[in-house]
Amino acid sequence: MKLVLVVDPACDACIAAARDLASIRREMKIPPVVISTSTAAQTAAFGQRYGLDGILFRVTDSTSRTIRRKLSGNPQIMLVNDHSVVRTCPTVRECFEAASKPETHAVFTPPVSRPASE
Repeated sequence: MKLVLVVDPACDACIAAARDLASIRREMKIPPVVISTSTAAQTAAFGQRYGLDGILFRVTDSTSRTIRRKLSGNPQIMLVNDHSVVRTCPTVRECFEAASKPETHAVFTPPVSRPASE
């Protein structure tokens, strides 16, 4: 299991989430991974500022602008196993706490949208 944080270094809520992660990182029993949606230079500066070097990656330059925009407004915070998202969380702290609960390790199944005719 890993805690994954997808951030835009220019987003205030993303900065707050990165600060939260930096403050609890030593307590974590699961590895964190941070993915930036920004440029290489902004990502590097962000990693250094919040002590995320070594766990910070960025989306490729070929990632579509639409996807980057969708990921830029708010941090995406989730627990993942090797195959799927186990839980999404509103805060880093909540994911940190949920990771220690056995029920969190079950596979998350997102709700299925069904056509109105069904």
